[in-house]
Amino acid sequence: MVSDREVHVRRLERILEISRELTSTVALEPLLKKIVAMAAELTSSEAGSILLRDARSGELRFCTATGEQSRELLNIPVPIEGSIAVRS
Repeated sequence: MVSDREVHVRRLERILEISRELTSTVALEPLLKKIVAMAAELTSSEAGSILLRDARSGELRFCTATGEQSRELLNIPVPIEGSIAVRS
């Protein structure tokens, strides 16, 4: 049986591995893909995504996503107005 402490140590070791891997990636797109994949792994999530603001349209765009429907998300613009991305 694995103790809580051992689970915690393994998780911290994995975070350290991830940190090393992320600092070795310099190109933006592969870096964002790694960030989403690793965040999903660490949070035991089925999927994850990163949206960036399109400077021309002002809309949010999925720049990377994981999960079953990740390819479909990449073509969907997200209006900033009314979204949680709007600052109060």
